[in-house]
Amino acid sequence: MYQRKNFAYGTVLTPPDPAASGTSIILNSGEGARFPNTSGGTYVCVVKEASLPATPSNSEVVLVTTHDPAGDTFTVTREQEGSSARTVVIGDEFYLAPTDGVWDQLDVLTTKGDILSQSAAGTYSRLAVGTNDQVLLADSTATSGIKWGSSGSVTLVRGEVPTGDVDSSNADFTIADTPVTDTLRVYLNGIRQKITDDYTFTGTTITFVTAPLTGDKILVDYEIGTTGVNVLSTKGDIYTYDTNPQRLAVGTNGYAVVADSAEATGLKYVDLATRTETLSNKTYKLTAAPSSDHLVSGTTISLVANENQAFGDVCYINSSGEAQLIDADAIATMSAVVMCADATISADATGNYLLYGIARDDSWAWTVGGVIYGTVTGTSGNTLSQTAPTATDDVVQIMGVATHADRMFFNPQLVQVEVV
Repeated sequence: MYQRKNFAYGTVLTPPDPAASGTSIILNSGEGARFPNTSGGTYVCVVKEASLPATPSNSEVVLVTTHDPAGDTFTVTREQEGSSARTVVIGDEFYLAPTDGVWDQLDVLTTKGDILSQSAAGTYSRLAVGTNDQVLLADSTATSGIKWGSSGSVTLVRGEVPTGDVDSSNADFTIADTPVTDTLRVYLNGIRQKITDDYTFTGTTITFVTAPLTGDKILVDYEIGTTGVNVLSTKGDIYTYDTNPQRLAVGTNGYAVVADSAEATGLKYVDLATRTETLSNKTYKLTAAPSSDHLVSGTTISLVANENQAFGDVCYINSSGEAQLIDADAIATMSAVVMCADATISADATGNYLLYGIARDDSWAWTVGGVIYGTVTGTSGNTLSQTAPTATDDVVQIMGVATHADRMFFNPQLVQVEVV
């Protein structure tokens, strides 16, 4: 909604340039202090010929977009609300006016029960009426800062006799339901007991510090149920149910929700990156044809690269524990176990490597069904070949089998042959 202020009136000292289209108007000295600061929002003014009633021919509606009351200069947008530009001259009257457009902002309320709320400084919005029995709740994420929601329901339990023997020796007594937090009231012979000093409480069990005497009367009051949507307190919370509605607090970024009947909410957040599964009577299915270039399907591991590497480079683990490019010239630089699974990995950077599975590189041109070996080249982009090394002391290690011209099943064999 536009800003407003009483007696915001002045006289033009310096007209805009050009007078019929310029956007800067200066009033007489000190008159700018009568007008609102646009830091709180824009507002509408009328500029008109002096000493005459306002008419369409001698007046123009403008929108003030910038003004500081410390000065007398106004930045305006011309020809507002269907008015025509006029040639502004020295001495014209300039004043804040309740124009038709200003009143239109109040017409956003269209239905019985609608609420007008401020969504930002100087900006108002309509919150449509809620459904029967909903209540108004604060919500900073909503446009208007408020929303309609369920009030929930609470059942009051009064005068329940907890189960347990009142025999001067038993101190533990059980109530029928789990109460809403901080609603349990325990009375012994009509006297309210104090938690910690007189008893403790866990779940549905009351444990007296001193066992009630034979013939003592124990009564409890409490509430069961929920405070409705109010149990959700943080962005990302989940509303779930045990014996009563429960809040599952939002998990850590990247964690996933999984079912777990051992949890009070029946759900929990887990880190899938570190989650383990027992594959008893289950299958571990690989994708035979990864959907695009430089993708893998299989078991991967994170390692540090010894040098700059690219997708498909085959590596062994060096004495520093890093993935280093193989070289079949010697057994010391073989024993390949992983393949670079990222497009590129820089030297000393951590990246993803394939241990076992299907790899796709559209630049490959394998003979389908043929065996693939490690090479003696020892450079990035040249660690695989369908021709086995043959020179003396070269090492023959099978890396896998071509399943397609641009795909291979990577399954490096640690049984290797040295050529003599």
